Amino acid sequence: ALQDAAELRVLHLDANEQAVDDELLHQLVPALPQLRKLNVKHCARLSDRGVQCLAQLPALESVALRGC
Repeated sequence: ALQDAAELRVLHLDANEQAVDDELLHQLVPALPQLRKLNVKHCARLSDRGVQCLAQLPALESVALRGC
């Protein structure tokens, strides 16, 4: 469950073209306050709207977006 992910620091969602979209990021962001690194390479369903919500992650240091 998402409430168990609060301490997660690194998340790899790359190459999940159909599963990862703006709505998923909007659901994940509030549950991941400690996230430092996110990999969403080759997730073609992401738009600027989804990427913008990542600004709400206070600990985020790097995001891999190639191929989005």
